Amino acid sequence: MPKTKTEFTVGFTGISGKLTAQQQENVSDEIARLGGSPAKFYSGAATGVDVLAADTAMGCFPDAKHFVCIPYWRPKDGLFTPCEYDVTGVQELIAAGALAVHLSALKWCGDDPADGYMRRNLYLATRCTHMLAFPRSKKEERRSGTWSTIRRAKKLKRKVKIVPLGG
Repeated sequence: MPKTKTEFTVGFTGISGKLTAQQQENVSDEIARLGGSPAKFYSGAATGVDVLAADTAMGCFPDAKHFVCIPYWRPKDGLFTPCEYDVTGVQELIAAGALAVHLSALKWCGDDPADGYMRRNLYLATRCTHMLAFPRSKKEERRSGTWSTIRRAKKLKRKVKIVPLGG
């Protein structure tokens, strides 16, 4: 029986917050250098690498499908609430054609926002064949969403490229 070809999909993970001009250039350059023809891109929704990577990928690979993943949590009042994310950046990505993935499955939404972020990290790692990661340093950190996503991707035997951004 012939082996089916695996679809080339890329997930992004990286530091959140305001990026320096050099960090932005490093992220954009890495994405522009991706070889092949990725079919899909998956990104988180945080300010910083997530939104920049998604925007850059949309410009470099307009024929691919682009997904931005918004994590949710469930506070004590029982209402699903989005975790902190770059609302304006995500709205712009959606207006440009990205698809929003709202990660609010009951079994994953706990009463701590960290539950939502962990769900998002797992989602990104399971959907990609390649992970492009932009942590602060090459040294693994225990309490880091970026490193949590890297660990999950490695455990799933994804190809992971780590590009430390410093800062």
